[in-house]
Amino acid sequence: MARLGGKPTDGIERYFIRLNNNAVMRRALHVNPSDLLLLVPHCIQKWDCPNRLTATVYNCKRCGKCVVDALIGLGEKYGVAIEVATGGGRALRTVTEHMPKAVVAVACEHEMVDGIREALPRHVLGILNERPEGPCKNTVVDTAHVESAIRWFLNGKS
Repeated sequence: MARLGGKPTDGIERYFIRLNNNAVMRRALHVNPSDLLLLVPHCIQKWDCPNRLTATVYNCKRCGKCVVDALIGLGEKYGVAIEVATGGGRALRTVTEHMPKAVVAVACEHEMVDGIREALPRHVLGILNERPEGPCKNTVVDTAHVESAIRWFLNGKS
């Protein structure tokens, strides 16, 4: 409705994501690390980095110039798979290939809403990325929020 009226949809999408996260967290859900996927967008990598992550996140040389190093560290710390998606279609294929019971997903509002809907019946905790340079370029995410979501799925609490 907002799109038809020419209004921005970010607020509505943020509300949907909060509702989803609250619904997921109301469940007494505990998953093993092998059943959890950390899914992040390719725009989280610095745009001028020569080590492209589109094939595998492990192409990262872990220089620390972007948040990818810290995200890989969280995957290693908790033993969860981490994958990079180049868009909504690739994100869905990645979820289908991994077949996790739960997903911690990082994305912008629009991609997150589409991803949550497409990933059903899997449980998704969505964490919005920040876009200090605009959409799809050098985005960042609060790794403390990502770690809290991982811990919640693994322990039932953050």
